[in-house]
Amino acid sequence: MKLLSPELWLKQARADEKASHAAGLTECHRRYLLQQAYEKGVKALALACLTTKQAKDKQFASALGECFLHHHTPVTVFSNKDDAAWEEELRTAYKGNWEKLLRELKTVRRMLATEMGRESDKRIVDAWKKIDGTRPSKVIDVVSYRYPFIQDAYPDGVAPSEWNGWAAYQGEVDHVRDAIATLLERAGQQVKTWLRQT
Repeated sequence: MKLLSPELWLKQARADEKASHAAGLTECHRRYLLQQAYEKGVKALALACLTTKQAKDKQFASALGECFLHHHTPVTVFSNKDDAAWEEELRTAYKGNWEKLLRELKTVRRMLATEMGRESDKRIVDAWKKIDGTRPSKVIDVVSYRYPFIQDAYPDGVAPSEWNGWAAYQGEVDHVRDAIATLLERAGQQVKTWLRQT
């Protein structure tokens, strides 16, 4: 199933990262492309942990989509999801198979945490957390790549393209790039292993 192909997610992550280098981008657009590269890299890394059987399971694809793949902040959503809430959602949507799906989702979550936890550079891990915590928001007092928001210096609102606080908010762009490069390298290694096994 294409939705569960780590190779495809990794290709798109690399394309987004490459697009972030384009001349003439405003910083909000550059940061958005970098966030997309991170997001898709995380998904590639997680999907490379799947078995061939899981990668062909439509019900599992649907459950993983709802719990992980369809989110802009995948690690935040996946790791903070309460098991009881997962159980309730899965029990309602997948009646007979919910226990199996819950076990599989927990396994993917654990494997992703292990893969990302292998990074020993605290600055890289902190950058991943900041990037993962950044999502498009329509809430007027939350910084957003896409929507106007309010900041102390801009009580009447500011368009993301005019805001110059990205470095303080998320880190210097070069450091963000390094963190994403590390993630994409790790995902690339895992995807190579996955391709050999499929």
